[in-house]
Amino acid sequence: MTVTFVVPGGIMKLVAEYLVDAIKFDRMAEDAVDVALKASFRKQAAEYRKLALKSAKLLGMPQP
Repeated sequence: MTVTFVVPGGIMKLVAEYLVDAIKFDRMAEDAVDVALKASFRKQAAEYRKLALKSAKLLGMPQP
């Protein structure tokens, strides 16, 4: 189930969901053997953390 909020500019995923996705990519990076794949997973995790931060700011929440 996806929880969403309607805010100016569209619908946003709940901050916690972005953080869960970041953790999933961190775990995949830990398990990856290929260096390029590991880096790609780490980059994707960082991007999800940026989305969580941006969403928290837009919703007036404290930084995660």
